[in-house]
Amino acid sequence: MHIKLSTVLLAASASFCSVIQAAPAPAMPDAATLKQIYDTSRSMSGLIAYCVDQNHLKKDSLVQAEKMVDYVSNMPATFDKSSGDAIEKAGRQGKIPGSDGQLVNISDAPQGLEAWCKSADEGLRLGLKSIQQ
Repeated sequence: MHIKLSTVLLAASASFCSVIQAAPAPAMPDAATLKQIYDTSRSMSGLIAYCVDQNHLKKDSLVQAEKMVDYVSNMPATFDKSSGDAIEKAGRQGKIPGSDGQLVNISDAPQGLEAWCKSADEGLRLGLKSIQQ
């Protein structure tokens, strides 16, 4: 997955979560989709922690990332959460799964690490805002 695309995926996942909250029960996505949303939220939580450790974001950003993980984790559905810890651990090392499945370092983002971190944080906050309305 392209690094910039991962930021978009997070925002889309967060927006999708708001649709899930507003939609009637039969509209609940399938387990594979929920797993992807969960894995993305765990990855972003780790990546936000990495950005905080690199002094590109403040600790409040990590609190927001944890809120997103909690929201997704507590969805009223059954889905596979087994890879969450490993995915978040990779994120805490500044790595994200690429389109070929190999880990890519966000430090190599074309826009630069600081801009990537700020963009990811902004997407996360917009997603949370949309689900809290």
